[in-house]
Amino acid sequence: MSLLQKIRSSFLSTGIALLVAVASVFTVGCNNAWAAASMPTSIEQSTVQLAAMNRVESATKNLEGKAQEMIGNITDSPKDQVAGKAKQVESRMQTIVEDVKDQKKLKGKAKSAAKNIQRKVRDMKR
Repeated sequence: MSLLQKIRSSFLSTGIALLVAVASVFTVGCNNAWAAASMPTSIEQSTVQLAAMNRVESATKNLEGKAQEMIGNITDSPKDQVAGKAKQVESRMQTIVEDVKDQKKLKGKAKSAAKNIQRKVRDMKR
């Protein structure tokens, strides 16, 4: 085995270990933290927690993709490079979906606030 192959193998092993460590910290740590939290008092709070968990999953997938792409670059593996980029794109799409959900919620809250204001104005006119 040449020196270059040994270096690649070392980087690959280190990268995989780093990837596993980062993934386990994000997934196990978050699951325990959410499980230890008190029960939500409303549906809105549980929705906010779910959205936060989705964003954490998206960030984790992005890190996994970057690590896999880096490993692919180090080992000259087009398969790993493409798979890493695909994970990053999937992560971006998850983030966009969460952003759209947030905008819909804000739009709904704005409509509700506008109706409340209209009702109060109407009540004041009486």
